[in-house]
Amino acid sequence: MNASETRHRQLSAAQTDIWLASQIFDSSAAYNIAEYIEIHGAVDADIFEQAYRQTLRDFDSLRIRLREGEDGPYQIVADPDDVEWSLMVFDFTAEADPEVAARRVMLEDLHRAKDILRDPLFTSFLVKISEAKFIWYHGYHHIIVDGSSGQLIAARVSDVYTALMRGITPPAVGNSTLDTILDHDAEYRSSKDFELDQQHWLGRLDGGADVVSFTERAGSGTPARFLREVHYVSQEKLNHYRTTARLAGTSWSGLIIAATAGYLHHLTGEKELFLGLPVAARAGKAVRQAVGMVSNQLPLAVQVRPDMTVSDLLVGVKNEIRQLLRHQRYRNEDIRRSLKMSDNGQRLFGPTVNIMSLDYGKLAFDGHPLTPNNLSNGPVDDFAINVFERGDGNGLEIAFDANPALYSQDEVAAHGKRFLRYLEAFAADIQSPVGRVRSLAPEERAQILGEWNNTARPLTQGTVNDVFAARVAQTPHAPAVMCEDEVLTYAELELLSNRLAHHLINLGIGGEDRVAVLQERSLGLVISILAIVKAGAAYVPLDARAPESRLRLMMADTRASVLLTDHASAHVSFVHDAQVIVVDESLLREDTPAPRPEVSVHGQQLLCVMYTSGSTGVPKGVGTTHRDVVSLGLDEWWRSGSHARVLFHSPQAFDASTYELWVPLLSGGSVVVA
Repeated sequence: MNASETRHRQLSAAQTDIWLASQIFDSSAAYNIAEYIEIHGAVDADIFEQAYRQTLRDFDSLRIRLREGEDGPYQIVADPDDVEWSLMVFDFTAEADPEVAARRVMLEDLHRAKDILRDPLFTSFLVKISEAKFIWYHGYHHIIVDGSSGQLIAARVSDVYTALMRGITPPAVGNSTLDTILDHDAEYRSSKDFELDQQHWLGRLDGGADVVSFTERAGSGTPARFLREVHYVSQEKLNHYRTTARLAGTSWSGLIIAATAGYLHHLTGEKELFLGLPVAARAGKAVRQAVGMVSNQLPLAVQVRPDMTVSDLLVGVKNEIRQLLRHQRYRNEDIRRSLKMSDNGQRLFGPTVNIMSLDYGKLAFDGHPLTPNNLSNGPVDDFAINVFERGDGNGLEIAFDANPALYSQDEVAAHGKRFLRYLEAFAADIQSPVGRVRSLAPEERAQILGEWNNTARPLTQGTVNDVFAARVAQTPHAPAVMCEDEVLTYAELELLSNRLAHHLINLGIGGEDRVAVLQERSLGLVISILAIVKAGAAYVPLDARAPESRLRLMMADTRASVLLTDHASAHVSFVHDAQVIVVDESLLREDTPAPRPEVSVHGQQLLCVMYTSGSTGVPKGVGTTHRDVVSLGLDEWWRSGSHARVLFHSPQAFDASTYELWVPLLSGGSVVVA
């Protein structure tokens, strides 16, 4: 090698970030990118090998070798004659399904982890499908090329191959090299533009982005593989999207990005969204002609309101994209470092929408047309919508990629179908409110509104008293209530609540009288509530943290004549005529009556009165009957055994306490008092 070829070169900012990620996820295949090109005609393998070798000479980034020194990573460019590569040709014409066999060997390479210090950073081979069809696969580690480079490589190989087949001199290639990219990167990072871009992004994302996604599942890390579902949009529909977008003064790609934001809002209801938007980040003709890793991903902020029109959303997204593109060279990793997001693993954006408009329509291998197919654009942290428009008149290919730690294959497929339906409805009428755009298929809508809401069933008969008595008879020694180290069995709870119920009856408490309860969560609270119900009365739970005015209103509104309390809450000032009774061991002494009270209770009888928060005015009491609670407690869902122990942690005046108290007691489980 000569001196220039062995010169150490620093990594660009983009390469450095991939290097660091590769060190964290050692030997991962996540940063492998690849595509395959179907060539519809015979291919001369020897000439093809010559064409690719010439491309290796033309684009020195393909000959990068990475090294690690005392000062960190660096790269050298190998001499073309030192590159150990020869074309492999797989002949699958004898296979039962040559296409399946071809896909198998391509995916094997795509999913093969690369040691970036030792392994080759590119792969290129041919697959013979038939005499009239070949497949060219080429894959790379993302640290040496990006998506824009893939088209430059494909165009150069096809141009050189065609020229060699026709016996003419291949066309000259531009003089853009790896140094073009590195110099451009270094100049930018020491320029005023870098500082202005930094100010823009730190101001735009002050405090970080509140990331919203298609899933609420949490996950971290970069998976080595991702899930994929591919769909196609006809050229006719693409033309319709172009026409619709033109009416709003934007492009078809802007329409798809806006539809992605609308779809995310449709699923989550969130109004401020951050989408990931991959950008070429190539400023100037020289860099646009250079093969190498330059691309970037940035957060696109989108405001969505259900009452805004599709046209309004299109205009808003167009303006945000315009701002983003003005500052596209400032790397997302720099944003994360500046906002200290790298320390906590916080994401910068949710789903990614990647529009790749590439001109493959003019490419051919000695007159044979081709069909390009993407296999991977690199790592997928969450969910990515990749849209490929190749200028060949075949419409769009849309690949939905997802992190398998966050989504199942069925979920990815469902999102793909729903998004395409949403996109079609989104583009149907740009004056329609965004909130009226739908993604559900007719059968899904019928299932949600009809089938899933067809919950009518006969109401369970009986009363809380009857059902609890049956539980006592069935499992008298099973634990009914637990509080720290204390445990009451069903028989013990029956006995103690009977004693207190008799005391209330002796005070004149009877059918549907209201008895207030103001106690800390304890065994005594459970005994008190059960005793009130056994006396035929309705309990009114009070929260000691509530303002005195609210408690006074509830006592007056329910006309509660008795308040059961404990020593901690005994000194109350909001009670006027009601009798205050402290529930303690002396009240429940063994010489008090213990048989079950003979009180007539029916299913429609009032069991409890709870009050609303009063946020819309005066708090309102809501009555619950025995039949309501029995229907809840004996629901089929609780019978699986998963509710054998339920934590009673809600304030008793909060409606969740109804579930936490009555479901375990009526289904034979245990109330665990927090």
